[in-house]
Amino acid sequence: MKHLKTYKVFEKKVPSAERDDIYRDDKYILVSPLSHNASCKYGAFSDWCISVPNEDYMWDMNSKDNRGTIVIMLIQRGLEYDVEREEKIHKYKTYQQDIDSGEELSEEERDDMIDLEKNGDFLDLRKIAFVYSKSSGSLETWTNNNIDITDMYYGDGLYNLPIDDYIIDEVFNYIGENK
Repeated sequence: MKHLKTYKVFEKKVPSAERDDIYRDDKYILVSPLSHNASCKYGAFSDWCISVPNEDYMWDMNSKDNRGTIVIMLIQRGLEYDVEREEKIHKYKTYQQDIDSGEELSEEERDDMIDLEKNGDFLDLRKIAFVYSKSSGSLETWTNNNIDITDMYYGDGLYNLPIDDYIIDEVFNYIGENK
């Protein structure tokens, strides 16, 4: 029997002034963090630069680079991944780190990475961050393991994510109301 890891959200209180609750039920939490504290809480255990405790340099929403940015975080409650999937996510991340550091992958590693990409086995979708830029009108979509899936699921393609369509509707509605 496979051992399962269950992702649970730590429900420490974040003051309502530091977040906009967009949607919440037994399956999903959809929230827009308005502070670094809220971003760290809802982005806990992700690889997102905006959710690193004690490092708020990426969170300064008043800086020239971040002004006009809307961040929305989706947490899929109780989403379970088996150990095998966790190993695939880790393997892909290791390959990506090797590439980023200038190392060359072996032919076998490249083939393995391509197979992981084809099957989507490298995506950790327990949390998804949607980052909207008011100045450019662009929407970026990031997985929990900090993979930019914007090009894979651009625009209406977000409805192809393995989450309920009404959640994507909520994301677009929130952006529309806050642009």
